Amino acid sequence: MEFSSEFIPLKLDEVPALSDRMKSEHARFVQILAVNTDAGVDLVYSFMMDGGALCNYEVKGVKKTDVVPSITSNFLAAFVFENEIHDLFGVTIEGIAIDFGGKYDKLEHIANLKWDVLIIDEAHEGVDTFKNDVAFD
Repeated sequence: MEFSSEFIPLKLDEVPALSDRMKSEHARFVQILAVNTDAGVDLVYSFMMDGGALCNYEVKGVKKTDVVPSITSNFLAAFVFENEIHDLFGVTIEGIAIDFGGKYDKLEHIANLKWDVLIIDEAHEGVDTFKNDVAFD
């Protein structure tokens, strides 16, 4: 298997169809990356396909007034990413399967910081781990 990676433009209203298609193609959800830009927040949805292709779907310039549909109905692990993107970037995400509602105390002291890039890599372990306790204490 040879690894490859590509970046594919995606419109905000295409997120639900992408999620459904990735599930039907048995893609593995990898992550959602959020980046502050002058145009808003860019979101990159990454999926690993059979055969080693990493497909990164880019939604550019999400505004605070936009509503991003959750992909947790197909990829439950995305709830960690979606909650932190909501809390740290102010992006409204609708329909998160496990929604902390912006009240996850561990993030309270950093919620007002402006993040250029946020990468969350504890999704496989959950949100209440020893590593997280050490990192946020």
